[in-house]
Amino acid sequence: MGYDFHLGSDDPKLIEINTNAGGAFLNVALARAQKHCCRPSEQSVATTKMLDGFEEAVANMFIQEWQRQSATSMPNRIAIVDNEPKSQFMYLEFQLACQLLQAKGIDTVILDPSELNYADGVLTAHSKPIDMIYNRLVDFAFENPNHAVLKSAYLEGAVVVTPNPHAHAIFANKRNLTLLSDTQTLQSWGLGDDDAEYLKKSVPTTRMVTKEDAAE
Repeated sequence: MGYDFHLGSDDPKLIEINTNAGGAFLNVALARAQKHCCRPSEQSVATTKMLDGFEEAVANMFIQEWQRQSATSMPNRIAIVDNEPKSQFMYLEFQLACQLLQAKGIDTVILDPSELNYADGVLTAHSKPIDMIYNRLVDFAFENPNHAVLKSAYLEGAVVVTPNPHAHAIFANKRNLTLLSDTQTLQSWGLGDDDAEYLKKSVPTTRMVTKEDAAE
């Protein structure tokens, strides 16, 4: 998960929630580099512990999600999928994620969705089965016709996708901010006064834009 905040003169304002947020792998590499040049007194024990445990924590997230949806204990092959991955700004991060998962004994590849095939209930790439997709596409609901193969395999339960369209709809669809900033609706659903007030201060008032008020 990733949470984007606007920093202004008052409290930070939540403007976006992401389920396929980029940057974690790169930020860890940067933080580790800084450890070599910063004074030990400026480094907390908690931060050092998080950095040291990053690979284990990330690998466990993939494995736990796989186990929730599969009878087997480990996926054999994970594909990190994005359109033209080598041209993506975050391609280096894909490579870091690939190395991390491979180090945990999971065969991992970086693919364009056009390299996927789905037949007889099995998702493959270059004739090798794919058990799990680390989804870096921004077509969150797989609506693009070029992603039809992945969509079919996902809907039919032939592959575990993380993050998947359901997770995005629940947590990261930007339209959700219209609800998170609607105090009356949240309280009518049973949210306590203190939490409602906290969200009111933290989430800017958000509404759907129409043709009539687009200029405003």
